[in-house]
Amino acid sequence: MKIYDDAAFRRTLQKGYRYDGNELWDMPSFLFSELSETDLVALTTYLRGVPPTGKSHPRPILLEGALKEIKQGIYRSSAAEAKLRAGTFPPDAGPQHRLGRYIARATCAECHGMDLRGGTPYPGAPPRPDIRMVAAYDKADFVKLMKTGKAAGNRELQLMSGVARGRYSQFTPREVDALYEYLKAVSVTNP
Repeated sequence: MKIYDDAAFRRTLQKGYRYDGNELWDMPSFLFSELSETDLVALTTYLRGVPPTGKSHPRPILLEGALKEIKQGIYRSSAAEAKLRAGTFPPDAGPQHRLGRYIARATCAECHGMDLRGGTPYPGAPPRPDIRMVAAYDKADFVKLMKTGKAAGNRELQLMSGVARGRYSQFTPREVDALYEYLKAVSVTNP
């Protein structure tokens, strides 16, 4: 993050622009556009303490297929996607589920959509399930999925298992509880 001051980092994270002002591609900035100030400060502080590793990524080269999808409005830059989804949220399930909704917006919406109903995010992509099916999970199975990536019946899921092990296993028990209760509530209030 050496080349990024705090303002440039936030612009990258939340708006989808590189430090030099060029648009990013495939960075899910829309997920982070509504992060709280507290979470932004914590994330920035954490990343400033992590030593940089790896190679700098080159600018993307958009080939004919991508250019066609851009023209059709199927494929959008991170900046365009962040603008499109600014101020949007998953369904409201009441103030008691504010934390769960916040977590779902910053994590689940990437695959399951802002409405959490899943679907096919782009032509040729595998369909994503309606996340409201979590209502069929008991809490122990949901916690197991979030911590180990193993779905009910000890199943491996094509995308979710790896995502759960890599990301959601870091959630605190309070965050897992809040997400579970929110998703259960949404499945009842927004069938």
